[in-house]
Amino acid sequence: MAQGEFAVWLPPVKNKDSGREVNEKGLAFFRLFFYEILDEFKKTKQWSIFNNFKTFFGKNRMQKINQNLTCGDKAREYLTAYYALHELFGTNEGTLMVDQVVKELAPNLYTHAHGLAVNNNPVCNTFVKFFMRDDDPFFLDKVAASLHLYGFLDKIEPKHHSYRAFLDEFNDNRTNIRNRLREDVLLDCQAKGMDPRSYSREFDHRYFARVFLRNLPRCHQQALDGEDWIYDFIDEVKGCPRNRAMLTVFMPDYQQQLEVRAQQRMLAEQKDHGDIMEEDSEEVTTCRSQKVSGSEMFKKWSREREMSGFVPGDPPTLRAYQHELAESAVQGKNVVVVAPTGSGKTFVAAHIARQHLDQAERDGRPARVVFIVPKVPLVDQQQRAFDHFFGGRYLVAGMHGNAAIGEDDNRKELVLGAHLTVMTPQLLINMLKSIRRADRIYLCDLTLIMLDECHHTTKESAYNILMDLLQDYGEKMEPRNAPQVVGLTASLGTGGGHTTALNTDAVCEYIYKLCASMNAHRLCTVQKHKEELNRYVQLPDDEVKRCRRSDRDGVNFSTQLLTTMQEVEVSKVAPELKKLTTGSNPIFTEREINLGSSLRCPTRYESIVSQMMDKINKQHNLGQHLKITLTNGLRFLKVCVGALLIDEVMPSVYALAYLEETFKNIQRNEFLNELFGHMKRTLHERSQNEDLSKKEIVQELKKRLEDQLTANPDSRVLIFVKERSTAQRLYQCINTHRFFESLTGGGRYKIAGFVTSAQSKGKKASNQTQTEQKQMLEDFNNGVIKIMVSTSVVEEGLDVQTCNLIIKYNMTGSTISEMQKRGRARAAGSKSVLLVVSDSVEQREMENRHGEMLIERAIRVINCLSEDEFTQRCELHRGNRMRDRKQAAIEEARLQQNIKTCTIQCLTCENVIGQSTMMRTILNHNYVLCNTDIWKKVVLIPQKKIKSVGEMTLVLGSANCNNMADIDDPKSRCPNSLGTVIRYAGVYLVQLAINQILLIDQEGNTIEEKKKWSAVKKSAFYIKEITNADLKNMTKCLPEKIHKEFLGAEAGIKEAAAQQMKRKQTRREKEDQPLQDWEPVDYDEDLDDEGTAARADEGGDEWKDS
Repeated sequence: MAQGEFAVWLPPVKNKDSGREVNEKGLAFFRLFFYEILDEFKKTKQWSIFNNFKTFFGKNRMQKINQNLTCGDKAREYLTAYYALHELFGTNEGTLMVDQVVKELAPNLYTHAHGLAVNNNPVCNTFVKFFMRDDDPFFLDKVAASLHLYGFLDKIEPKHHSYRAFLDEFNDNRTNIRNRLREDVLLDCQAKGMDPRSYSREFDHRYFARVFLRNLPRCHQQALDGEDWIYDFIDEVKGCPRNRAMLTVFMPDYQQQLEVRAQQRMLAEQKDHGDIMEEDSEEVTTCRSQKVSGSEMFKKWSREREMSGFVPGDPPTLRAYQHELAESAVQGKNVVVVAPTGSGKTFVAAHIARQHLDQAERDGRPARVVFIVPKVPLVDQQQRAFDHFFGGRYLVAGMHGNAAIGEDDNRKELVLGAHLTVMTPQLLINMLKSIRRADRIYLCDLTLIMLDECHHTTKESAYNILMDLLQDYGEKMEPRNAPQVVGLTASLGTGGGHTTALNTDAVCEYIYKLCASMNAHRLCTVQKHKEELNRYVQLPDDEVKRCRRSDRDGVNFSTQLLTTMQEVEVSKVAPELKKLTTGSNPIFTEREINLGSSLRCPTRYESIVSQMMDKINKQHNLGQHLKITLTNGLRFLKVCVGALLIDEVMPSVYALAYLEETFKNIQRNEFLNELFGHMKRTLHERSQNEDLSKKEIVQELKKRLEDQLTANPDSRVLIFVKERSTAQRLYQCINTHRFFESLTGGGRYKIAGFVTSAQSKGKKASNQTQTEQKQMLEDFNNGVIKIMVSTSVVEEGLDVQTCNLIIKYNMTGSTISEMQKRGRARAAGSKSVLLVVSDSVEQREMENRHGEMLIERAIRVINCLSEDEFTQRCELHRGNRMRDRKQAAIEEARLQQNIKTCTIQCLTCENVIGQSTMMRTILNHNYVLCNTDIWKKVVLIPQKKIKSVGEMTLVLGSANCNNMADIDDPKSRCPNSLGTVIRYAGVYLVQLAINQILLIDQEGNTIEEKKKWSAVKKSAFYIKEITNADLKNMTKCLPEKIHKEFLGAEAGIKEAAAQQMKRKQTRREKEDQPLQDWEPVDYDEDLDDEGTAARADEGGDEWKDS
């Protein structure tokens, strides 16, 4: 027995049947000494001690047992004693008989198994609570049988030193009992004809498990919280795959329990104000080293390097033009690096970062790099790239705001512990502004900030906000202490607007302004080694193919749809709209209601209908019947024009499927219901008989794909589309539609995939997860699929290997995005083609080409300037930016004087829920009510879907008004949803919806309705930024009962997320099945709550009803 072994004292309990005192929990702990008891029994002459159990086994069985125990065959004797004792321990009565025998035979062992030294100890009580169940007296035996220590103790985290100390002690003092029993094990093994090594290991497993469980409370006897240590134990055990069976027995819902416990710990820390920084916290002014401030991750990484005798290798060799791009940045200057897509800017960035860290190491000073990427999927990709380039010399980390819900990583330690961290810009801004110790870092902790796709540093983007913070920091500190800034991009852009109205000088001024925002002193482009660059980076041949629209004068799908739309417009919508053109305050003009004139251009028609709907929804004095009639009619037209846009570029079956799914959810009057029923039958017939050879863009797409894959079967084709839903439809069409069966072997295999955004915004649910996106890209790069349909998500840096053909499918973008798309075609002889049916798309393409020419000219002009001249031009724009920011600060100060007090009431029942002085904003994004009585006024209605509001914010559900007309009748509760309950930085808050409340001024008047809180902040009353004092107060006021309810809601969200992932995977698998031409496709994930088709470009601006 290990020295200092822990024992549990438990009072006896009288058995109801026999009247004897049977301590079931005490007997369970006693059974953990199985092998020690077996060893004591062996010491008696010829195992004679077993005669004491004659009443248990019966006369006949006892005779057979004695015969085997005295046969002279040691293996047989040992096996008989082993299984006899095992049978005795199978019941409480048998265990009690052994207990009495051990009491007389081995008093010391009995004392250890029934220790009286520990009584009412919190750790002991926890052990009894979790391992000794009232409903199962043999629960501890089941845990001992399923616990595997191999692989568990070897992977123990360093913080659990008590486990390690126990293991060292046990291994260093291998007791005689273990050695003697192992001899018997070998005999047992020989008798069974088994491999001695495997059987000996199995013995170790059983023996170790029992000894470990006996000593488990001793490992944690210093624990301050009686139950914390048990969750630490579970958290460690789950890391060993062999112990999953044990966890299933011990705590089936252990994942959920661990998450709940983590939340409880975090709340306890916050109630002690342990995580929220004080107002007067001293600001860090010097860069902290990884050794001093780093996380356990850094310490573990350092230990592994030392133990492995790591010798850093040489970095990959850069090409001459790449060295030219990096030269100024390596010298420590703030620069903007401009090079075409495919030229290896990531290698250039890694070289700059490594040289920066190497120089700091030689100088004996700390250094830390952050590499900012604009999109979440790029975080993991670029982290792997830097890790590969560094070759283990430096620690690389990655983080973003879409981490799994429930994770409570110490972000600060992760950043401070790494030499280079890849992250998104908003997350870094939040960490620089955070009032939580676990998240707060300072700009002085960073010595180099690298901005990937730095053309985003414009207007109010997160990139520009970050640079403003850096500028403010530079004004307070010495310039030499400010972090170096390096931007990287393939195109700087033209500044927006119609490029036909721009000239070279205007583009030059825009580039100066962009570089000024990053405090750049030089624009780095390839000048000396252009020939080498052109050898490695070959731009594709560009082509524009104008395709005719389908004939709308014949008998086809679009003709029938247009006819129906005209009927609705003339007979239902136009007469009602005409009523709004008369009177003293007409809403529309006669020209505005003339929809038919724009029907030839579906995109323009769609825009006009949306504007009309928004205008009508804002009118409060319209009759209800008129408003409903107009809304239904315009919505019908809006959905139909959406189907027209699909029909332009896809087989009609997909447009019909879109109509069917959308109209399921739209409330229609009798007229529209009958009209759609008739239209549906006719459209079905037209889609069945469609001749796709007359739809030129689809025919051209098929021809281009066939020609490319015939000429080079190993080709890669990238098709860009505008919308996520289009990507899904086109991917499915190519894989399953009979028109494309020449590409898929008659539908026998899948040739196409699709990739869209990996982030969900708003109510959209059609986005891929990061795992799905990564898998699709790997399949494309490895040749499992040859065609990838994508939105603009792959424009900026996502890992797409060399493509032979780029097809822009009736879409174009900005000048920057067009240059990035073309850069994806890197193979020799590659092509880029625009297939277009829309006049506006073709016009925009021509403007982009003009913009590219202007950018090239502007760069040539700038390259002729000296560094001082370039800096001087940038300084002019930097001064303008500073003046604009000072003016904005003056305006902000003026608004702060507007401290009017308004009462905030529920829109439905007018119950008072707080005052305007209690409103706070979180980083100017979320508006919350910091009223310490708020939990009496709202009730949580948990949501079933995950919705992240920001980098550190989680939505739990709806915050419904808790006002009840009859306090004894829950059904009388007000049905209004005041907003949402969110968790921000670990604190639960109520985020108010501006359209669900009333704002009443001191005179009792209702403040004019506002659509956004930012408008309220400017005109009605000022809303302060949330402070640490606010978070402390909101933490203190949260009742324990409500807190448990919130924890349960979070657990429900996670469970729903898991189920949602399973359903999504099932749906993806179904989509791979062949699609019949007439079958509707489920595209409900592109619908908003009212069933209206929500369209969104990849820039994030959603197209939806108000």
